[in-house]
Amino acid sequence: MTGSAPNRPGQRWLHPWRLLPWLAAALFGIFLTQYLEVWRLGAEPVASIPVPAPGRVILLVAEGLSWASLDRREMPNLRTLAARGSIGAMNVRVPAQAALGGGHLTLAAGTRLAGDPAAGLVMETGENLNGEAPNGRLRRSTGGSAPPGGAAFLGLPAVYRRNQEASYSYQIGALAESLARAGLKTGAVGNSDRPGTINRPGAALAADSLGSVPLARLAGLNRPDPNFPLGIRSDYPAFLAAVDDLLSQARLLVVELGDFSRLNQGDDPVLPPMALQAERLVAAEADRFLGDLAGRLDPARDILILAVPAPDQEALARGDLLTFCLFWGQGYGPGLLHSPATRRAGLLANTDLAPTILNLFGIDPPRTMVGRPVTGGARTPGSGGVSTWTYLFEFHRRVDQVQAIRRPVLKVFMMVEVLALTAFLIGTRFAPELVPGLYPVLLFLTCVPLGLLFWPGWLTAAAAITVFLTVTAVLTAIALWVERLQRMGGALAISALTWGAIVVDTLTGARLMMVSPLGYSPSGGARYYGIGNEYMGVLIGSTIILASLLWDRPPGRSGWPRPWPIALMILTGSLLAWPDGGANFGGALAAGTGFGAFAFGLTGQRANLNTFFIAGLIVLIAGAATVAIDLARPEPSYLGRAFLMVAEQGAPALEDIIQRKVAMNLRLIRYTNWTLVLMASLVTMVYLAWRPGGFLSRVAQGRLALRAGMAGLGAGGLAALVFNDSGVVAAATLLMLAKAPLASLWLEERQ
Repeated sequence: MTGSAPNRPGQRWLHPWRLLPWLAAALFGIFLTQYLEVWRLGAEPVASIPVPAPGRVILLVAEGLSWASLDRREMPNLRTLAARGSIGAMNVRVPAQAALGGGHLTLAAGTRLAGDPAAGLVMETGENLNGEAPNGRLRRSTGGSAPPGGAAFLGLPAVYRRNQEASYSYQIGALAESLARAGLKTGAVGNSDRPGTINRPGAALAADSLGSVPLARLAGLNRPDPNFPLGIRSDYPAFLAAVDDLLSQARLLVVELGDFSRLNQGDDPVLPPMALQAERLVAAEADRFLGDLAGRLDPARDILILAVPAPDQEALARGDLLTFCLFWGQGYGPGLLHSPATRRAGLLANTDLAPTILNLFGIDPPRTMVGRPVTGGARTPGSGGVSTWTYLFEFHRRVDQVQAIRRPVLKVFMMVEVLALTAFLIGTRFAPELVPGLYPVLLFLTCVPLGLLFWPGWLTAAAAITVFLTVTAVLTAIALWVERLQRMGGALAISALTWGAIVVDTLTGARLMMVSPLGYSPSGGARYYGIGNEYMGVLIGSTIILASLLWDRPPGRSGWPRPWPIALMILTGSLLAWPDGGANFGGALAAGTGFGAFAFGLTGQRANLNTFFIAGLIVLIAGAATVAIDLARPEPSYLGRAFLMVAEQGAPALEDIIQRKVAMNLRLIRYTNWTLVLMASLVTMVYLAWRPGGFLSRVAQGRLALRAGMAGLGAGGLAALVFNDSGVVAAATLLMLAKAPLASLWLEERQ
């Protein structure tokens, strides 16, 4: 590698600073291609707001109903209702995902709850459990009592014990409890019983906080079929008779379609052709029942909801936690469902269902419900006339593909990152002649976050990986070319392009991050909008590196380089804090800390107590301003709602939030490979700063800003670790940006 090239007359346009606009244009072309492809996967919706429904709400729950079953021709009635109503993909993440009944309990509570084997133990008052009437056991265990013709949720104490260690507030049965207080009755029909096993988690949706279900028809709704798995299946004429009996009395009627759950549990394994035949039979019968049920409702007054509280076992094994959801009837016209909790057309959370039903009846959801009411009729600009059904299935396919590829891709990336940093450290100490050959690898790894942002998810997994590696290699080649023209040019080009791509994507709805293996997954359910912790760390790190390298550039006659680093940091911090932009409060605090340390490092002074006091005061004022702006919005984000909860409940709520964040961080530190990346980056920075002979201080005498930038990266990484509930990920991705300029400095001294 060589130093700066002379400006020969015929090559003035090849000067690295003149080349940056061309690089930006090339990136824009790549960005535009990917952006147009995912435009219809996350555009801002135009949603209709329904008025409270004066009629009835029928909630069909079909645990294990797969996307494959939905897309087959056996369900024409469902297709018709989907075309006339609003549909969406529902995230069904719950604690202890494999535990039975967690999805149903979460739908009823509006807060994520863990399941339990007893979650389906619901019995009619006229049934018998080991010689004891269900009501007697319910009074003894909860103090509740079900009326004649109702049912008792006998598994409530076990469910409570299962969730008592939760680090947040919740109320089991909050949906039915709120309806009961408003004088509205709930009812339940159906079961997922298996031979010798009572399993009726759908009925638990209609149970109040003491386990009482006012109206129920749960037993006697199956018929024997020796040719069907498990030997029994649903008797839909009996279902319809039970629905007719309760429909005039219940304002919320929960109907459990149990055949999908029975097929999904795998208690009676069969060969794939037999399983497919049974699945198609179940789908066809359920679809006919759906058509008969819709014919009994008035779409001008009533609302029919179909929800899948848990995915099928095959999807669960892949980590696919998105299921189908349909709203048909009063206020839910053709289009996509839209939830303020996700801010994505066609995407909602399982915690949204309970507050939506309460909102339909004009009831304010309790504070324990974290979801938001869902509206319908949302449109997606740029969909090109594609039907909502086709759009939703394409959206799910893209998310499913990214979710499946995410773990192996990131695992390989993290392992190579650790190995490359280890080789770099060993090379600087024992084999300096090998480091120049390692430098392109370090630049390639620095380009990986940018390459992953343009992940071509519309291709097959193998083709997508090939395109990703090709794009990243091209970016690396461009960076190496710029590096040959001027030292640090490669690191500057990568950081500038990475910063620009993340900022543009954030300002336009974070559509690329939503379907990037390094972004947040809608299937994972940790975040649905804004900047996730992975790209938050990349954004802060690229900002600091870019500001450092721009600051160290000799100013021109107008002195233009100096204002740009300041503007970059202000824009990045504001974007992270903006509720409609990055929506990452912890990231804004980390950015403020890192940028502050960088700015202070430029002064060359030593920090003292006054410095920390002033910095803390600035962060406090900025944080208070961010909360105030968020609370002034019609729909506050999670930050505003958390502040309201703390204001209402006081210290216990704040303690719960802190404990949850600490527990998540400790868990990630122990079990994620990002911890290895973080430790490798820290060891590299500390080693080069202190040994041999204080390399970083020695060679950075002419690059004061870069040395200050390394301090900013360290401070920002520490703040990211402290202020975020998955801070180890943010800290690791932030510090990864240090390796390319550090290696370039080492090579500069070596030569």
